[in-house]
Amino acid sequence: MKNAAGVVDASATFLSQYATSPILTSLIQAMNAAIDPDADFDNFYTYVWNVNTAQGFALDIWGRIVNVPRTITIPDSTTSFGFDEALPDSEPFNQAPFWNGPRGGTLYTLSDDAYRVLILTKALANISSFTAQSMNALLNFMFNGQGTTRGSCYVLETATPMQIQYVFNFALQSWEAAVLEQASLMPRPAGVGVTITVNP
Repeated sequence: MKNAAGVVDASATFLSQYATSPILTSLIQAMNAAIDPDADFDNFYTYVWNVNTAQGFALDIWGRIVNVPRTITIPDSTTSFGFDEALPDSEPFNQAPFWNGPRGGTLYTLSDDAYRVLILTKALANISSFTAQSMNALLNFMFNGQGTTRGSCYVLETATPMQIQYVFNFALQSWEAAVLEQASLMPRPAGVGVTITVNP
């Protein structure tokens, strides 16, 4: 039973011959309050176990569970000279340099809030049927699920076989575009190609 301060009352554990000693009982009650594990259990649940309120290292653990990293690579966005076959990542004469091999990227570490959304999206994807309806639910959760409506986003089944299209009617941040472009991060049906259209 807890006392008025919310600490478990230790008086039931006193031996009868010491129960009337004010010094001993106050020492035992003070030690009981100091080692009361309830606060630790509450903190563990809040900051580690509950993914909606977890922070820092706890989100890293959740990320390993659903197999999604906190640090992602944002590809280099520079373009090169090329012909129609290289579109859309090519430019005509006098507009861009020749291609000189694979480009690197920038490593970007997601904030706790962004990483939490990515973890929950991946967790939902793990149990998704990958129909257009469930994919739309995933997209709307990822981009509009935090109480802010940025605009509409949806999945289109294109006329091209085995292709879908993500359509966003708002501007994407660079890390969001990087997540969408990496098949291992953004959920998609197996063997299906994805194109991304942004209409800000």
